[in-house]
Amino acid sequence: MKTELKAQANFTIETKKTSGNRTAPTVGMDPTPPIAGQEELRYFDDVVLRARTGDRAALASVAVYLRPVLVRQAQKEMGPYAHDAEDVVQDVFLQLVAGACRPIPEGTAPAAWLAGLVRDGAREYCRERDRAWGNDGDGPG
Repeated sequence: MKTELKAQANFTIETKKTSGNRTAPTVGMDPTPPIAGQEELRYFDDVVLRARTGDRAALASVAVYLRPVLVRQAQKEMGPYAHDAEDVVQDVFLQLVAGACRPIPEGTAPAAWLAGLVRDGAREYCRERDRAWGNDGDGPG
């Protein structure tokens, strides 16, 4: 099975048989360099919608292509906890897979919605860590 996902960069996701007769997505990408920041989110609205409805190839594309942007966003929000940004993004992806994310508000771009989930997750993570450390919002120590 092959799914073409076209945006600023061209992705190819193939499902291949692995040991134990399992299937695993294999992601290929053309050498077009990604565009930076919020611009790249706009190109993935359809892919995010498909990922939210359980399309594994779309979810793999979101994870591979948007993860670096989402991690950078989380790092900016997390200040002294920035080293845990990958964990926050991973938690959002798990919520996406489980269908546990809040609905996409009408008129909101799906990729921007995903970025908002990461931003909110980063802020909540910081609040939880501050409570655990007994801090007043200034991070560890």
